Parts: sequence; C-alpha cells; structure tokens
Amino acid sequence: MLNDIREMIAQFRKLRDQVTVLQGNIQQLQRTMTGVNEFIDGVNKGVDKWQFKNAPRLARIQKIMDRLDNHK
Repeated sequence: MLNDIREMIAQFRKLRDQVTVLQGNIQQLQRTMTGVNEFIDGVNKGVDKWQFKNAPRLARIQKIMDRLDNHK
C-alpha cells in the first residue's frame, strides 16, 4: 500500500512536470504565432500592392488577347 502511494505521488510529480513543460511550449507557440501573423500580413500587403500595380498591365494584355482571338 505504501509503495502504491509512493508510485501515485511520483506519477503526480511527473504529470506536474509535464504540465509545466506544456505551459512553456504553449507560451512559446503564442509568441511565435504573433510573428507568423505579422509575416502573413506583410505578404498579403505585398500581394495587394503587386496586384494594384499590375492590374492595368494585365487588363491591357487581356484586351490584346481578346483582339487576337477575334481576328482568328
């Protein structure tokens, strides 16, 4: 019986240690996610800027392609 209690105490300590590690990993993940979100925002802004700059060119190319298709 005493050995069972000791084993249970050891398991609780192990569980406590694992919970502590898990909490640390969660905090690290949350900090990392902030950086990921900032990166995603930067990429989205870059894509929007690229689309804005290239929209007139793409529209012009599409008009040329339409004219070429009409002449076939």
